[in-house]
Amino acid sequence: MGKTTAFGWGTGPRSRNQRTPRGVSRLQPRDCGNPRGPPRRGRQDAYLWVRGSGAAHGWDGDRVSVGGPSAGGHLSLGVALTAIERGDPSPAALSVEFAPVDLTLPNARRTSPRSRPVVGQALMDLVMNTYFAGADTNLPLVSPALHPALDRLPPTLVITAEHDTLRDEADRFAGALERAGVEVVHRVFEGVDHGFVYHRPAGPARAAISLMGEHLGSAFRRPR
Repeated sequence: MGKTTAFGWGTGPRSRNQRTPRGVSRLQPRDCGNPRGPPRRGRQDAYLWVRGSGAAHGWDGDRVSVGGPSAGGHLSLGVALTAIERGDPSPAALSVEFAPVDLTLPNARRTSPRSRPVVGQALMDLVMNTYFAGADTNLPLVSPALHPALDRLPPTLVITAEHDTLRDEADRFAGALERAGVEVVHRVFEGVDHGFVYHRPAGPARAAISLMGEHLGSAFRRPR
């Protein structure tokens, strides 16, 4: 039996250099996909390649998780939900960290107690006018919180930050998963903003990374 595999997207230079637990291969695609709409084929091809290439590279292709922070969490949700739609094998676990999950919301409704949050309205306007230009935000793969098959997602970790403008929609998403019967771990980290795992103070970042490891370890230890 080869290593288990954590597959997903990160942000910032540290995302490529985070320590990986022993026995786990960590794979991160370079390209997030088509910037003019919700990426689908590229990310799904990468996911299926990871699942099908274990024997050649020394990992267990049947024990693959997906996850990521911010836009990476959105992309990872898309992988898991597209696998459900297409009948592909589901990831063993899913990690969604301070991610946008309901893009039908007006950006003006994304608020923070901080006067200058990391993800301000101007940044979200830029995202919507470039990456999602012309996209129907009611489509479930654009707004994963609206997907009709949330109940079929694998065990899911949802991490949010107290001062993040994306917190409320992700908190509601975690609640929706729980009501749908999905095994959910949800934690709001107090006193921090979007992307806190890459910045000081180190305490919340370490706690969040440990929580990710516990979540993946629990999923990977289960009998297949």
